[in-house]
Amino acid sequence: MEDTPRETLPEDARDALVRAHRSYAEAPIRSAAQKERGAVLAELAVAGRAAGWPMRLLAEPCGVSAERLRQLASRHSGEVADAAAALFPPYERPAPARRRPAQHPHLSPAEAEELRDLAALATRRTGSHAADAPEALASERFTAIVREHHARGVIWAELSDATKPWSSWPLSETERQLEPVVRVSGLRQRVSRAAAARP
Repeated sequence: MEDTPRETLPEDARDALVRAHRSYAEAPIRSAAQKERGAVLAELAVAGRAAGWPMRLLAEPCGVSAERLRQLASRHSGEVADAAAALFPPYERPAPARRRPAQHPHLSPAEAEELRDLAALATRRTGSHAADAPEALASERFTAIVREHHARGVIWAELSDATKPWSSWPLSETERQLEPVVRVSGLRQRVSRAAAARP
């Protein structure tokens, strides 16, 4: 049988805790019987803790808080009987779940090509260009599609990569070393300015 991390108490240990707590709870308050039955429950809790089990998992079958069971366990003195210790195998903390890397959409070759071609013209725009000048129109279109692609999840770095003078998409290792026409900071500024200019 393959070993697996134990986050659930073995059935025998769980049943023993349930019976011990029920017996303790049903005994008259402050009676000798309650004290005796409380000692049984405390011994089980101490045995479970000695095996590494969290108090919250030991308390759950009893229907009490971890702090309440801790208080009862603190009354235990002496050695734990072998029978109680045998109920609790060593606790193995489950490994944390691996986070799956986030999946982002990517630019198609046609989308990347449009960004590449627009970037070269858009960055030549100056204040002296008329609103209908090719540079002005390219700049507005470039900013608009950058905003659209980023809104659907394409990361800034990929949008910036698309402005490099590449010849094939996705980029080869060699072309990854090229300088982008518009860096990430420039893309962010364009989108921010466009958003601020909206009525």
